[in-house]
Amino acid sequence: MRYALVTSLFLLAVGCLAQNSPTDRSAIHFQTQPNGFMTSLAPPPPGQKGDYYLHKEWYKAEIYLKDSTKLSDAKIKIDLKANYIEIIVGTDIKVLPCSRVLAVSIALPSGGREELINENYTGMPRSAYNRLLRVVYEGKYVLYCKTVAELVPAASQSPNPMVTNMTTKDNEIVLKKSYILVHGKDYVEISPIKGTFKEGMVKTFGDSVEPYVKKTNPKKEEELVVMAKELSTI
Repeated sequence: MRYALVTSLFLLAVGCLAQNSPTDRSAIHFQTQPNGFMTSLAPPPPGQKGDYYLHKEWYKAEIYLKDSTKLSDAKIKIDLKANYIEIIVGTDIKVLPCSRVLAVSIALPSGGREELINENYTGMPRSAYNRLLRVVYEGKYVLYCKTVAELVPAASQSPNPMVTNMTTKDNEIVLKKSYILVHGKDYVEISPIKGTFKEGMVKTFGDSVEPYVKKTNPKKEEELVVMAKELSTI
């Protein structure tokens, strides 16, 4: 009788545990030491901050296609990763590959406009990417800005359970800008390093640009604009 009672209580306890346990045991992971002692729960997967759009908001734009077609008052976003333009059409969102686009003129909330052009129409060697470059300054020397979206992985956690948190830093999408100066068929991809910047400019455009390069910080867009304006006058 006593044996039967113990057996019944054991089976009842097992049944209760089974009812309260997750249906998918493979979803539970623990970090353990070789001796079997649990050191910490496995951290949850990182989230993600940011997105791959040139602008987060929908802006009205004029789109000029390579086949001479023009799309007016289109509400758009530019996906830098997929390299296409999303366009609101009625209640739908259509996709236009940048390979079909010649130029885009975006109306900004400030009242100004942002002009972009397909890199294959800048005087530089043709590229399979067909990226849209922002026209920063246009004169005898033309300054372009290239924006690339990059995923920065989350920082790894410390293996010490006494100092780590239960959450990891999120993955983050960052927009990285670089600049290109074009004069006729010559161009320089501007290095943010002063010495390399100077060397590349003089090698490509000649000694006459050196005085303008010396006083320019290649990391500052506004100084690059001043340089391009001054070079366009000589």
